[in-house]
Amino acid sequence: MEPEKTKKIYLSVLIFLLVLLAAVASYFYTYTKFFQKQPVGTGSTNQAAQSKSSGASTKGAINNKTGNSSAGSATTNLGNCQQDPENDFRKEDGANPGRVFYASLLALTKKDATVCSLTGSTKDSSGVTCEEKYTLLTIIATNGDCSKIGNKDLSISCLANQQKNVAVCGQISDSAKKITCEAIAGGDMAKCSVLPAAQKDSCNSSFLFVKALSNKDVSLCGQINLTVAGGRFENATCRVLLGQDRQKEWNDFYASNVCLQKYTNLTAKEKNDVALCEKIPDKTAGNKDLYASCLAQFK
Repeated sequence: MEPEKTKKIYLSVLIFLLVLLAAVASYFYTYTKFFQKQPVGTGSTNQAAQSKSSGASTKGAINNKTGNSSAGSATTNLGNCQQDPENDFRKEDGANPGRVFYASLLALTKKDATVCSLTGSTKDSSGVTCEEKYTLLTIIATNGDCSKIGNKDLSISCLANQQKNVAVCGQISDSAKKITCEAIAGGDMAKCSVLPAAQKDSCNSSFLFVKALSNKDVSLCGQINLTVAGGRFENATCRVLLGQDRQKEWNDFYASNVCLQKYTNLTAKEKNDVALCEKIPDKTAGNKDLYASCLAQFK
């Protein structure tokens, strides 16, 4: 091979290798930068989520300036909640203790204990799970086996009521619970009067609740005091168990209680309308702080 031709070949190969080396270096530089910007394992999915979030934020900002409600606004959320209460309930976090009652009431509405899987083993402020509440209320409503109730005091009260035997209540150590048991078992609400005001009101509500279920008399549900502790919940349970349309009763209760509790504060602020704070349910008792915080937005 001629020296000149060999020299040209070597030169061509050298140029090719230099180009290849530059390409490889450029590739690894770009790839490293990609991982510095992207969380590992999220890829394009994360980018799409960020883009969607950015778009939603921009839209929200524009609508806040104009005063219009956008998808995801408090006004829209309140409307959606009241239009489809069950959907609003099911999409929330199942571990919230405050959801236990609503889950048990929905289970009663559908006569399906599996609904309690929405809250699992989560206990409410009284230390009771959804399934335990469902079992208790089903037994009371159907005159079932009181021994299946896990809570000892409630099991005794259930048995005393079924037997109409006040003496059975003597097994309860807590005086207020014992007197409430005696009032219910003896069919004498006057017994509640010996208790302090707050406990007396709760005793009266429990008496009316159990009497309504025992007599299958929905008119007694209306006599339950909604302002006492637990009154709203006993009233709702009473109406669900004795009403003609269980699903409607559950929807009405959730819409007029939970939806307003969740979204009224933000809706009032969004619309700059302090009068909306008055729609908060139980604003003088259970939701007193919520009501106060709503009003505070306008001071």
